[in-house]
Amino acid sequence: MKRTLTIDWGQGGIDQPRPTIPVFTPSELASTNEKARLFAALEKFVNLGDTIEIYGRFLAQWPMFLPASIKYIVSEDNPEALFVDWATPACHRIALVYRNVLRRLWVKDQQALDSGLGSFLLGFDNALGTDLNPAIPGLDEAWREFKTSYRWWQIERPDLYVHWRLGAFLYNPITDFQRAVYILFRESWRAKVCPCCSRFLVAQKPAQTYCSNRCYGVAKQSRGLDWWRQHGEGWRRARLKASRKSKRNSRRKRAKHT
Repeated sequence: MKRTLTIDWGQGGIDQPRPTIPVFTPSELASTNEKARLFAALEKFVNLGDTIEIYGRFLAQWPMFLPASIKYIVSEDNPEALFVDWATPACHRIALVYRNVLRRLWVKDQQALDSGLGSFLLGFDNALGTDLNPAIPGLDEAWREFKTSYRWWQIERPDLYVHWRLGAFLYNPITDFQRAVYILFRESWRAKVCPCCSRFLVAQKPAQTYCSNRCYGVAKQSRGLDWWRQHGEGWRRARLKASRKSKRNSRRKRAKHT
C-alpha cells in the first residue's frame, strides 16, 4: 500500500475532512526492479538518435515512457479528449527537445542549470504550451508544428504541493519519463558520460565510470598502451640490464666452483 500523508491546510483546527496525497521519495516512487526499468528507459531515451524511425523503435519498446501527458480534442462537435500519438513527426520533434535538454542537465551544463530547465523536464513549469522559450532551443518551432497537427489540446501537469509542516515540496509525476527524471534528480550522481564511447549512462555505484565491461576493457588496454609508449623503452633497457647482471653473477658463481 502506498503511504500517504495527511495534510492540515489550516492553522490549527480542522473544519473539514483533510485531503491526503502520496509522499514520494525515490524509494517509494519505484521499487528496486521498477527503478531499474525506469533508468534503463531513461538511458535509451537520452542516447536516442535523431531519426523518427529510431524513436519509433524506442516507443515500441517503451510505449508509456512519454516526455509529457498531452491530450487533444477531436473536434468542437466531439469534445472527447484523446492522448496524442507520440510516433507522429510533430510529437517526435518535441521529444527531441526533451532529449536535448536532458543531455544538457546530464553533463551539468551551467546555463541549463541556471535556467532551471529541470522544471521543464519534470513538467511543472509552463514552457510546454507557450511560444516564447529562448532558454530551450527548438521548443518554439516544435510547438508551432504540433499546433498545426492538433488544433485543440490540453497538457496534464504533475501535482506540486507545498507542505508547510515538513518544509518540503511534494511532487507527483504523471508519466514514466517524469518519474525517471525525478529519481535521477534526487540521485544526480548517477548521471555520467562514458569517457570511452561518450555514451550517457546511469551509474549503478558512485565508482562506476564506464557504460560497459567492453568500454572498461578498451580503456584499460588504452592506458596500458599509453604507459608502454611512455615507459616501454626504459622498462626494456632496465630489464635487459638486470638480465645481463644476472647472467654475469651466474657465470661468477660457476667460476668459483671450478
